[in-house]
Amino acid sequence: MTSLIQGIFLLCALCCFLADNVELLRTKRGTRFYRVLCVDSETSAVRSFGDTWLRWKGQRVEYCQCSLGGTQRCHVVPVINCYVSHCYNGGTCKEAIYSSDYICQCPPGFSGAQCEINTNEKCFVGQGDGYRGTWSISQTGAECINWNSTSLRGKKFTARKSNAGSLGLGNHNFCR
Repeated sequence: MTSLIQGIFLLCALCCFLADNVELLRTKRGTRFYRVLCVDSETSAVRSFGDTWLRWKGQRVEYCQCSLGGTQRCHVVPVINCYVSHCYNGGTCKEAIYSSDYICQCPPGFSGAQCEINTNEKCFVGQGDGYRGTWSISQTGAECINWNSTSLRGKKFTARKSNAGSLGLGNHNFCR
């Protein structure tokens, strides 16, 4: 009997642990399915099952994919200079040879998918409209949410906005 109770307790703890990286979606009324999320071990960016991305691993570029169970599978890919740069603030654009995916190599003091984040900027001026720093805690002490969050769906400013890069929005929770 004691081992049965311990087994049930262990199963409940495992379910609670796994629930942290699973997102409930509704496709039609009354139907549900669960989507597993990956967290990139290098950048802490949140990705959905099937998503692909490029990332820097030392001086090499890796192509990664979010697989079943929330694991990421990555391998090194060859890159060339982009024909048209997608990077801001003097970043160098590199394009994967076998796909149209690109990645930016940011100069010192800048980060983000398109080098749109000024890591040296610590304060904002006025209403903070032009702030592009890395603070993720608001003036009230609340943690800012990720700009890819589903809770922003339908809102005016999200990371999916066409000019999100120039606004400093992306797969991060830096305050804007």
